[in-house]
Amino acid sequence: MINPRILEILSAFNIPEKDGVSYLLSIHYDCIPSYVPTTIVQKINVSQIIQLSNNQIVWKEPLFIKEEGINEKWEWVVQDYISLFGAINPKRKGPKSATIARMKSFFAQNPEVRKEDVLGATKMYIQNVNNPEYLISSHYFIFKDKGADKVSHLEEWLDKYNLFISTTPVVSEASNYEVNKMQ
Repeated sequence: MINPRILEILSAFNIPEKDGVSYLLSIHYDCIPSYVPTTIVQKINVSQIIQLSNNQIVWKEPLFIKEEGINEKWEWVVQDYISLFGAINPKRKGPKSATIARMKSFFAQNPEVRKEDVLGATKMYIQNVNNPEYLISSHYFIFKDKGADKVSHLEEWLDKYNLFISTTPVVSEASNYEVNKMQ
């Protein structure tokens, strides 16, 4: 649900509600249209709803009213997933809202994938990055629109991770005990 305070601010700056909300949603979900009227962009900038800080968008007024229980399901994306990128290169953490939105979309399109698989594949990817400057941002790792196509590094690394898991022998505690006992 859109924060009513946002609607008040749009009204105070004479920004048509539908135009302002549409533009703010496009920023929130990182899918800026090819054309946005300059007056809308200027008025939104003056309204101080959002600001640019260190090449990151900072929401001075939250776009949505936080509904209890809805975001908790996706908190792992911020706590576990994005933090993996931030530990290697803080500039590659990516915007939280866009990352969560892309993760939700990814899971909707790939219901067989589990959170543990995503984290395992992501860790595998990060371990294979030689230079932190070349780390892909967390939201683009999930997928990036390339015209009509979506490029998903996450899908690629999930395939590699699943292959690794399926070909790695599992050593049970009992067999491990027997090997150690024989030595």
